[in-house]
Amino acid sequence: MNVRDRVIAAVKELACERGLHDITVDEMAAGAGISKRTLYRYFGSKEGVIEAVLDSVIEELTQEIRSLVDREKDIAGVLTGAIRCFLEDGRFLFNAGSISDLKRCYPQLWSKIERIRAENIRWIIQTMARRGDPVIRDLDPRILTACVTASVQAVLNPDFLLTNNLTVEEAAVQLQRFLLRSF
Repeated sequence: MNVRDRVIAAVKELACERGLHDITVDEMAAGAGISKRTLYRYFGSKEGVIEAVLDSVIEELTQEIRSLVDREKDIAGVLTGAIRCFLEDGRFLFNAGSISDLKRCYPQLWSKIERIRAENIRWIIQTMARRGDPVIRDLDPRILTACVTASVQAVLNPDFLLTNNLTVEEAAVQLQRFLLRSF
């Protein structure tokens, strides 16, 4: 595994335990088995490391969702699989500590997550509509995209989770149930 991948893997592991903000650059470097100087050479800053980790997770999740859309026949299967991917593959990043850290300490990265989530939702709905998915066939894809995006942004958001004392998993599963019943 190259240096970049080792750092990303180490930060993912640390983030599962403590969120993103409380991890020090020293801990990131030690977890990857490199010096702090090497870490700075590859990433430039702590924020650069966090952005690289975020980009890695986003890329993995996007590829998995694209593959999921190819495999699944209907929107219900895609939604169920997407929530599963989100919870399994993104678990280190989307725990209560990390998600709150992103929105509070790295707002530009949180904005990036929201933008990419919205793009993926739009792509999924457009793809399923083009296939003639019977569940969404009679719905305007623009309206459906706006409703699903707004629901995801409202529920899978640190303020809502913390205010309502919910875990990401609890909120995601409830959101999935709601969306499946809405179709």
